[in-house]
Amino acid sequence: MLNRWLSSEYLLNKKIDTMGITMQHCRNTTMLANYLFLLFILVFSQYAISADCTHVARLVSLEGSVEKKLHDQEVWREAALEDQFCAGDALRTLNNGRAAVRLANDTLLRLDRDSALTFSQVEESTPSLLDLLRGAVHFISRTPQSLKIKTPYVNASIEGTEFVIRIQDGATEVTVLEGFVIASNQAGSIDLKANQAGRASADQQPVLIEIARPFDAVAWALYYPPLPEIPGEADSLARQAINAIVQNRLEDAAALAKQALDKDSQSAAAYMAQSYVDQAMFDIPAALLNSQQAADLAPQNALTQARLAEVRLMTGDTSAARDTAEQATSLDPNLSLAHTVLGFSSLRDVSLEAAGDAFSKAIALDSTAPLPRLGLGLLKIREGDLQAGRQEIETATLLDPNNALLRSYMGKTYYEEKRGDLASEQLAMAKVLDPNDPTAWYYDSILLHSQNRPVEALRAQQKAIELNDHRGVYRSRQLLDQDEAARNTASARIYTDLGFEKMAINEGTKALIQDPGNFSAHRFMADINATQPQRRLAVESELLQSKLLQPLIGHTLRPQLSDLQLADGPARFSYNEFNPLFNQSGPSLLINGFAAGNSTWGDDIIASFLGNRFSISLAQYHYESDGFRDIDWIDKDTLTAFAQFNVTPDTMLQLELSEDTQENGYLNQHFFTDTFAQPDFSSDAEREKVRFGIRHYLSPNSQLIGNIAHQEFTSDQMTFQSEINGDDEFDTGEVQWLYSYMGANFIVGGNITDFESTSTVDRGPVNPLLVTQVEQESSNIYIYSYFPLMENIHFTAGGSYTKFDATTTPVVNLPDGTILNLPEEKADESQFNPKIGLSWDLQPNTTLRFSAFRNGRNFTELDSLEPTQVAGFNQVFDDFSSKVIIDSKRYGLAIDHIISQQLFIGASINHAERTSSSLRFDPILRSTVRTNFDTDRDFAEAYLYYAPNEKINLTVELDYEDYNEPRGALPPVILSLETYRLPIGIKYRYLSNLIFELTGTFYDQKGNFLLPNQSELAGEDDFWLFDGNITYNLPKRYGKLTLGAKNIFDTSYDYEDRLNNTSFLSEKQGTNLYELTDERLIYGKFTLTF
Repeated sequence: MLNRWLSSEYLLNKKIDTMGITMQHCRNTTMLANYLFLLFILVFSQYAISADCTHVARLVSLEGSVEKKLHDQEVWREAALEDQFCAGDALRTLNNGRAAVRLANDTLLRLDRDSALTFSQVEESTPSLLDLLRGAVHFISRTPQSLKIKTPYVNASIEGTEFVIRIQDGATEVTVLEGFVIASNQAGSIDLKANQAGRASADQQPVLIEIARPFDAVAWALYYPPLPEIPGEADSLARQAINAIVQNRLEDAAALAKQALDKDSQSAAAYMAQSYVDQAMFDIPAALLNSQQAADLAPQNALTQARLAEVRLMTGDTSAARDTAEQATSLDPNLSLAHTVLGFSSLRDVSLEAAGDAFSKAIALDSTAPLPRLGLGLLKIREGDLQAGRQEIETATLLDPNNALLRSYMGKTYYEEKRGDLASEQLAMAKVLDPNDPTAWYYDSILLHSQNRPVEALRAQQKAIELNDHRGVYRSRQLLDQDEAARNTASARIYTDLGFEKMAINEGTKALIQDPGNFSAHRFMADINATQPQRRLAVESELLQSKLLQPLIGHTLRPQLSDLQLADGPARFSYNEFNPLFNQSGPSLLINGFAAGNSTWGDDIIASFLGNRFSISLAQYHYESDGFRDIDWIDKDTLTAFAQFNVTPDTMLQLELSEDTQENGYLNQHFFTDTFAQPDFSSDAEREKVRFGIRHYLSPNSQLIGNIAHQEFTSDQMTFQSEINGDDEFDTGEVQWLYSYMGANFIVGGNITDFESTSTVDRGPVNPLLVTQVEQESSNIYIYSYFPLMENIHFTAGGSYTKFDATTTPVVNLPDGTILNLPEEKADESQFNPKIGLSWDLQPNTTLRFSAFRNGRNFTELDSLEPTQVAGFNQVFDDFSSKVIIDSKRYGLAIDHIISQQLFIGASINHAERTSSSLRFDPILRSTVRTNFDTDRDFAEAYLYYAPNEKINLTVELDYEDYNEPRGALPPVILSLETYRLPIGIKYRYLSNLIFELTGTFYDQKGNFLLPNQSELAGEDDFWLFDGNITYNLPKRYGKLTLGAKNIFDTSYDYEDRLNNTSFLSEKQGTNLYELTDERLIYGKFTLTF
């Protein structure tokens, strides 16, 4: 009825013109009121009719003069941000206007000045049609449905691509930046691929045209940061410098900025332009100095203050950035950049609501600025809305299409959506747009690895390291957001998939020298150490440091099955292998499982939840096996709960609870098994641990971390008709200060450990019962400094001071009932332990490392915050009798060399000296006897890694160890043991899902052992063991499946597995049960992630 009233005939009959009301027949006020009512109905009907139609487009950005025309009208009206459009509506920009639109099918487009477009037909599930009447439009379409663009001279048909159409000089030009476009008219058609362009005139067939720089087609769409409007001679040069930066002409920009400063050394605009040049060259400290100078020269200018706030945020000084941004908003409440910085500050502080308000206000003030769109996208992803976040980041990219950082973030987003091809294309574009930025290469290495392309992933990571001044890359270099999730990915997994672990040690070392507070580098070293023998405590210590240094993230706990030696390379369980590249609120789940012969099976389940200011992780681990001998069975369970809370932006608290239970038989593997094994051995152990941690930022370059832990350990061991019961308690407190200044880094810390133990040794009714009570207190103060002697030489110098006090009270119950209270034994030891290390890049591809250090008495059941390595040489070993090591000295020399992108070699030599202590009861003397003994160990390693192509890689390693103990050492005594180990492996990747791996390892060992009767027994054996597996990667990174075999040819051998044996048969030992097997073992494994 309303439409009938408002029909043209009806309005004409009432003498109403649609452009206004003709008042000539108005006789009185009543008639005027009637006409005004009809006018109201007319206007209301336009909006009502518009509201009834299906919206096909939304205006997301505009600048200058932008107008719209509804489909049933002939009048152009001023457009407003967030306006909606229906099919048949039109949009145009005038000579000073631009506009960006998002279509209902997720296509983005931006109109240049003097452009006009009609939304003819836009559908989500069927082909869409747009009419470009004049001007130019930049399109980004990621939908699988086709989109057709009509112009007066040529039509363009696309299906998920990015391109530019421009109508000028009586012709239409189409430039394709990514994807595929068909340009056609009545005269013919051409196919255009990425970096190609075509042109068509009236009635002329489209033809290819040459283009040197395809991205010049969107030069009109670039975003140019504003400079302060302060008149001066240098202003013009400063603006030219900004233009050159945006157009990726950095050399020109640097020259122009210098000219501007030479022209007027008091120009705030010149210093501000120079800060942008510094940022483009990744010299953030210099950018801070120059932006500070600009702010000092123009303290009442809001823009200079906002720029200073932005750079302060890049340095990590969130508090100062927020204060400066608030000062800028007080000077000019309508400055978009200031609100953008406030948004990123709030996002970093996990004040999500405040971040959303700030970004929305920044967009409302300047809808053409890309950074607030990026921030809003990151916020939405953080809140768990990946699609909405991706749309905002796409909009940011549309507003500044030549920005390499935004392209990298788009690639990250598509990676999250498991659209690998799109992610790869965006990262490739980022590399072209800024060849000096390592960010895209780093993200690309993660993407390539997820696509079963680790060789290419390694090359991408090596390129990122090269561009990052030969340092490891763990995050974006823009530094506006924390990039936490990307830093938490398993970049070490690339090396372990290839079997290049020894090479990776050098990369992790360099990263920790450059930044000891980098939680990603500590996590990297934990993953690499997990592949090396005797590194359990190093793994746990690196993980502890990583946890305390990390920001709020959702994936913290490490799958314990990752230590299981059933397989190496792709078949190993990985820590954070399937992690997302963005932090997203909500739950996640990781499930690992395996099964093998001898009733062997296990599972590892980790459930995590990330909230606004907290994260929680729960883990369950089970592992059991009957073993390949009757005596080496095991049954182990672990429960872990971890919670992290951001109390303030600068203060984080952690709470971790864990409980371990393990029952096992005799797990050691000896050269003479029948002689040294203990068939009747059994152990039942339980451990409970509570840990409280804290991290507090004192300033951007200074932070404190602390850790308090209490654990209780009980054990019951049966052997040789004896029963040994133990009841231990540990209380540990540790604090560490990390500080960086002028390129140098310092670590100062200390810990105190109180230990109480009661042990009972019962050898039967005819033997004395020994009860020993021990009270120990140890303290350790340490300092490490890392500083560059020259650009290519980094020196590590430090030391620790250890103090140890112990009181041992033995009580002997004799068979006749007599109780002997033996004299207390007191120990009071103190020792200074120097630490020296050197890392020297002889050439960009050659690194020489040296270390010499000493360690005092320590508890190997306890992880620590003290650095685990000096110049890449591990100083925390789980050694044969390491619980009682009271002094050790180690020396090491290593060289790593990259011959080419395909070939890598390296070698290291090490020498270790140690003094150990043992306490036993002498039944003849009826007293305890303490014995100190010295051992020596020489070991060397060498590797050759070769990747001839993307499908195949080869590994050759050589491990050598020469070890000896004196006769007084803890049994079984190894008087001498010389071992050669030569693994040779090949991996082949088929398509993107299958990995085939075969490894043959040659062992050559000879040793001399001391029997209980003090006679010697010598033995020698050499043999080959062959292992293989097939791994299938599930689609969309949902996990993987593995089928493999150990000891394929069922080879028998004699071997002393000294690196995994322990004289205490600790409950931590079981994960290495199947590193070597006496028989063929078939196994299957799986990993699922949700």
